[in-house]
Amino acid sequence: MKISCLPKEGSRLLMTVFIEEEPWRDIHTKIFGRQPLLPESDSLAAFQEKFKKLEYVKAKKYALDCLALRSYLSIQMKKLLKRNLVSEETIEEILQECTRLGYLNDHEWLEGFVKRQLARHTGPQRIICQLMNKGISRVEAHKYVEMYVQANTSQHSIQHLINTKYKTRNLADYREKQKVFAALIRKGFDIQAVKDTLKVEE
Repeated sequence: MKISCLPKEGSRLLMTVFIEEEPWRDIHTKIFGRQPLLPESDSLAAFQEKFKKLEYVKAKKYALDCLALRSYLSIQMKKLLKRNLVSEETIEEILQECTRLGYLNDHEWLEGFVKRQLARHTGPQRIICQLMNKGISRVEAHKYVEMYVQANTSQHSIQHLINTKYKTRNLADYREKQKVFAALIRKGFDIQAVKDTLKVEE
């Protein structure tokens, strides 16, 4: 059975695998390299089985290389592999293996992210939006933020910003106070928490 691999027309990162000179599927050079060595086989079924094993090995190495550089959420790694044309079945196997080995740990990632943002005095609502932008559901994002936000954390963070970033603002002036109020809301703080804290400054 004749198997070949040629650069995909119009793309410098993709290649097309041909079986008996008919296009079979596209692959990404980030996973297979620019000169992929594809398995030889006597039948399509045998080739597909060998290719699946090869894809797993190559894609897993790519995933581990990425994880060595930075931490990822499972959903982020899934999107990354999918973007590089790895099959759904192989992606799920890699995610399970990386989780089993401890290279992927969504709980630790989310805990660390929320704590870092709180340390920067980022408002809870903004943290939730940031997590949703990373693919986390609103319910899950809210759960993790609530888990690490103490009852007085928001007001403490607001007060910290008032005492530092906005310390030159004259909060006795209505317009100045409104500007600070709007800025704090944009940072993701709860409206009532901002109102309550600014009353202290009146």
